[in-house]
Amino acid sequence: MNKFLSALGALAMPLTIAAQSPFFTPGNLAVLRVGDSSQALTNSGNTVYIDQFTPRGTLVSSLAVPDSGQSALLISGTAGSEGGLARSLDRSALALAGYHVDRGTVSGSLANQTGAAVPRAIATVSSQGSCALVQTSTTVYSGNNIRGAASDGTNNFWTAGTPNGTYWFNPPLAPVDVADGFDAAFATVGFPLAAVSLTSAQACREICAATAWVA
Repeated sequence: MNKFLSALGALAMPLTIAAQSPFFTPGNLAVLRVGDSSQALTNSGNTVYIDQFTPRGTLVSSLAVPDSGQSALLISGTAGSEGGLARSLDRSALALAGYHVDRGTVSGSLANQTGAAVPRAIATVSSQGSCALVQTSTTVYSGNNIRGAASDGTNNFWTAGTPNGTYWFNPPLAPVDVADGFDAAFATVGFPLAAVSLTSAQACREICAATAWVA
C-alpha cells in the first residue's frame, strides 16, 4: 500500500568529523525510518531508526533510537506529517522530535494524548551515532502532533507542530512559543528546505519520513 510522505532535506555542509571515528560518512544521506518488518505500524507509536545510505542508495548502517526507558522517543507509524529530521547548524548532530513514552504503553493515537500523559520531546543523534534525549515538555503540542526539530548546535532548538507552530527550546529553560507556521522552526536557523512528495511501497512496513544530507 503506497503512502505519500514529506521529505525534508538539509542541504548544507557535512556533519562535523570529531577525533572519534564518525558513525556517518561524509557524502551519505541519513533517513529517518519508523518501524521495521516485525512491527505493525500504529498510531500509538513505533520505534524510530536512522538509516545511512550512500548517494547511490546502498544501505550502510542503521541506528535505533531508544523506544523505552529514560531516553525513549517514539513517532506515530501512521502520521505522514511527523518525523522531520534536520542537521544542526554547526553540523555536529541530527535533530528530531517525537513522543517520550515507552512503546506499547499507549492505547490510541499518540497525537491525541495530552502532554501530561505523553510528553513531547526533542532528541539528537551525534555524528558518532550517539542518541540523546535533549528535553521533554508536558505543555507543547498537547493533544496534537509534534512534527520535527532543528538546532543551531549551541543548545538552541526549534520545534514545529500543531497548534502554535514554533517553540524555542534552550534546556533546561521552559519552551517559548515564538512563531506560527511549520517552516518557521527551520527557517529560523537558516536551513534551506526541499519539501517533496515521496511514494513508499512499504514492502517491509517501513516509513521513510525524512532525510538529511550528511555531506
